[in-house]
Amino acid sequence: MSTDASVYVGFWTNWSKGSIEGSTLTLTNRNGAVLIAALAIFIQLSGGRSWTIICFIFHQFRATRQARDGLYHQQQATLRNSNSDVNAMWQFTKLGWAWRSHSVRSTRRSAILALAALFHLLLFAAAGILASHITTVGNQVRLAYSPYCGSWAPEEGSTPNAADMEISNSDLGHWTGFSSYQRISMALSDSYVQNCLAQSQSLPECNTFTQSRLNWTSTNVSCPFNGLCLGPPTGSLYMDTGYVDSRDDLGISAPDRDRIQWRKNATCVPITTEGYTKSGNSSFSISQEQLSEGVTPPDDLWLPFNYTAAFYGRTHENLTFWGLTDPTLQNATYIYSDYRDIATLFHNDQGTKYEVHGSIADYHRGFIPVETLYNPNVTLTLVFASYFGDYAEPSDDLWLAAHRNISTNQGLEDGGVGEEIFQFTFDSPVSVLACKEQLQFCNSARRGSNQNCSPFLSLNDLIMWVKGDMLQTIFDTARQIETAEAMIEPFTRSTFFDVLKGLDSQLLAAGLEGDGQSLPPVPNQWILEAENWFSISLSNIQRLLVGYVTGPPPQFQQFVPQNQAANDTSMKWLCSNQLVQRSDFTNFSTLAISLVFTLGTIIILASVWTETVVGCTRNRRKQGQWRQRAWWSEETLQLQMKAFIGMGITDWKFEAIDRVPVNRTAKVWSSVREWDEMRSRVEEDATETQGKRDDIWSTKEKKDGVLVNVSPVSVSSREGLEYPKRSRSNSV
Repeated sequence: MSTDASVYVGFWTNWSKGSIEGSTLTLTNRNGAVLIAALAIFIQLSGGRSWTIICFIFHQFRATRQARDGLYHQQQATLRNSNSDVNAMWQFTKLGWAWRSHSVRSTRRSAILALAALFHLLLFAAAGILASHITTVGNQVRLAYSPYCGSWAPEEGSTPNAADMEISNSDLGHWTGFSSYQRISMALSDSYVQNCLAQSQSLPECNTFTQSRLNWTSTNVSCPFNGLCLGPPTGSLYMDTGYVDSRDDLGISAPDRDRIQWRKNATCVPITTEGYTKSGNSSFSISQEQLSEGVTPPDDLWLPFNYTAAFYGRTHENLTFWGLTDPTLQNATYIYSDYRDIATLFHNDQGTKYEVHGSIADYHRGFIPVETLYNPNVTLTLVFASYFGDYAEPSDDLWLAAHRNISTNQGLEDGGVGEEIFQFTFDSPVSVLACKEQLQFCNSARRGSNQNCSPFLSLNDLIMWVKGDMLQTIFDTARQIETAEAMIEPFTRSTFFDVLKGLDSQLLAAGLEGDGQSLPPVPNQWILEAENWFSISLSNIQRLLVGYVTGPPPQFQQFVPQNQAANDTSMKWLCSNQLVQRSDFTNFSTLAISLVFTLGTIIILASVWTETVVGCTRNRRKQGQWRQRAWWSEETLQLQMKAFIGMGITDWKFEAIDRVPVNRTAKVWSSVREWDEMRSRVEEDATETQGKRDDIWSTKEKKDGVLVNVSPVSVSSREGLEYPKRSRSNSV
């Protein structure tokens, strides 16, 4: 999988959540932060407008024709002119405090309104803060289409064969690059299992796949190898993934009709070596070229060695080509030699002392198993283990058994006998663990049908199914078939044999080694090893499937045919619908964003049109018009106009549409100079000026207009104010 894989930015559908809830918008983190901020601002704007609606409702329900005290009228004025819940909360608090000694239950009456404003404030503040949580939907992103999407495994005929020296340089380079890519993938899968699954660390590389792990179960079953098993009769380890879904588990975003499922199981158990191994000595030639030409090399080109050979079936390899002409060894499955015994002091001894080798039996691969090991429709892997070292204590593990005591006494400088050094080595030079694997495809869209699954097959049989168009018997759509075909390569490169071949250190037990000796493994070490290989196998399937879509890292892209999906709609769909996890992008639910903006827009429009709609309804029904006049009369500009009239500034008019008072004369005045906010002149002088019309205007021409000296007039006077004609009002 390329680490530079591009992510699709824009709208797409996550089919695991359905076509509506799964509609997703992916943005970079930077642009996502801008959208989150915009959502928060819009929510606050909507909250401000929703408060005006609440104020209108409160004001109208509280409106009455009965006489009320000053606190009531001030509360109504506050409700009428409040555009902010914060300001309203503070204003109601001040009213309750100011009237505490002058009005009955003033604090309680104001507290109810203040708490309503506080609740509204907290509600929309929380909505703004939680905007990102409401709209974001995890970090699963869709990969953009890559021109390197597709298989680039070498053709079967181009695979290097030891007996075939005619392979071209280009084919050899292709195969070398592909093999290197497979080893890198397996090493990454091993690291992923050890660091992310076994220890549950929160490393960046742990957030890669749609599902961090493919779940599987294990249980004990009876021996599958005709009495060859070691341990109790039902001591074999059976591991089963259950049904792995291409969409929910592997991240291929597809509607239900295009999903597929697959299942993998494996059974492992240590098997006996009695009657199947032979130790001896032989020699091999270091001149393979002469042997390939049918010429016997001279004696100085033959090297002797001691061996322990295992005979569980003849290998497909031409051992003669590799210099092994001994007839006894021609039918060997595996040969363990004593090359470490002749290693000098300068031999690289930094690695593990375990020798682990896997041999696979699946049609033309590996070896042909003997009858006692043969199982139809399975991929068989034999894991041979030897240990060129010793344990500090006996090992009771069935596979890595070590009870041969080779303890020695440490000699002292004076020639005396020192402390005994305990050393235990393998019970036999080679121990064998047998594992069989099977795979199965299923069509989840055919629930309840007898034709919804293939039989459990070996890897080779599954490949034959694909080549023989047998997938059409269980799958209904071209996308299902394309998905199944894409899965074949990850399956092919993720058997137990591939896991062992791709790892530098195949055993967890190697972690117990130190300074030429090892602590003994636990009695169920073979189970831990098999389960570890199974987990690595599944992780590698996930990795290679994503790599199928993204293409390999740049150093291998020279071997990948570009734009393989250009003329294949099903393949192009697959190459454009792989999901992975990325932390540098942000996903938004299109549904959630739409709801936020839709509801917010409705609130804003409702706040603008509520007064008009309610006013028109009341005029039509001829009911509640006095509530409409109460709302209109307590608007800020109306209250200000009344104050100015009280100061003696008359000659006002306003239209029925906007209700904005306008003074018809081009005069100016200073209400600050003439108004005493602590002592109302209107109240004082009303009796003195009752019935007087006056010379209230004394004017001096100024360049800004007419300067007016204000004198009080009677509040009972209605002159100087032009009311609009009675008509259907747009205000409430």
